[in-house]
Amino acid sequence: MTRGSRLPTGNTRTVETIALHVLDTLPEEFRRLTENLVVCVEDEAPPGIYRREQCPHHVLAYYVGTSLKDRSLFQPHGWPDQVVLLEGPIIRFAAASGRPLEEVVRICVLHELAHLVGLTHERMRELGYTFDA
Repeated sequence: MTRGSRLPTGNTRTVETIALHVLDTLPEEFRRLTENLVVCVEDEAPPGIYRREQCPHHVLAYYVGTSLKDRSLFQPHGWPDQVVLLEGPIIRFAAASGRPLEEVVRICVLHELAHLVGLTHERMRELGYTFDA
């Protein structure tokens, strides 16, 4: 995992540590799907990552890549897919919502992994991998 400068988090578990734990505790069949996946922790979203009309909610994390569902058997392996967790927004969302940081990071990681396997947002909602109702 890579990251920029860190926000002070005191003695609490960091977003990176929690994300690594989530990945390490995935069932083996799902961990294999993450072999060509990079998970990064950045302070904030880069400017313009999402236009407001595309994503009206706060962006806590995002996925860069082609879902396994949309890949061709003939598509050569390229750069690894990437999950980017945004530490500042995640910490602020956890504090504002009253949810434990561990829960917010877990849902963010699982939500972005769901993009990797090609799940729809509707299915993610059913599985509890979103923060909306």
